[in-house]
Amino acid sequence: MKIRAYLNKAGVVLSIILAVLVLPCAASEPPPPSFLIEKGLCPFEGCAYREWVTLKETPIYSAPEKGAKVIAHLSAGGHVKALTGEVHTTRPGKFRVRKPHDKYRPGDLIWLYGYHGEGVYTVWFAGKQYEVEFSSVNYDGQGGYRCADKDWCWGVLEQEPKSIWWIKIQGPDGRTGWTNQPQNFDGKDLLG
Repeated sequence: MKIRAYLNKAGVVLSIILAVLVLPCAASEPPPPSFLIEKGLCPFEGCAYREWVTLKETPIYSAPEKGAKVIAHLSAGGHVKALTGEVHTTRPGKFRVRKPHDKYRPGDLIWLYGYHGEGVYTVWFAGKQYEVEFSSVNYDGQGGYRCADKDWCWGVLEQEPKSIWWIKIQGPDGRTGWTNQPQNFDGKDLLG
């Protein structure tokens, strides 16, 4: 009797030890980044870094970050060169799969980051970052919904991503700096 009780206790202890050692190794994939910078991204279909026109006075910062020093102000009507940009996703979007699609199963959660245009997003799924085309789902990257209640939608956007687009600008005087006010410029869109 004593031996059986001892073995039962030893079995419980061994099970606990194994659970403590094995579970962390078998844990799910790493969590998605809560903040992501995508250098060089131009975040809409037809987006182009090239000569732009300043529509209204715009501050230019020393770096693409909150609190950076203002180094210049561009005047309305001036021509500038947009050199490159960065999209800083400050809160990823959440896309829930409703129907089987490619490698995704109902209930899967896909994290959305930068929008590339034509329905393509940078995503995080199963511990990996890559690009996915979402043109047949219910969000078009511009705040519009396409198919929220249609049968062919394979998922639903539960949370829109939040991001800041920083653009590196070369002003008329040749100095370069950054702005996060793309709405203050014309010429960004090759298609319009």
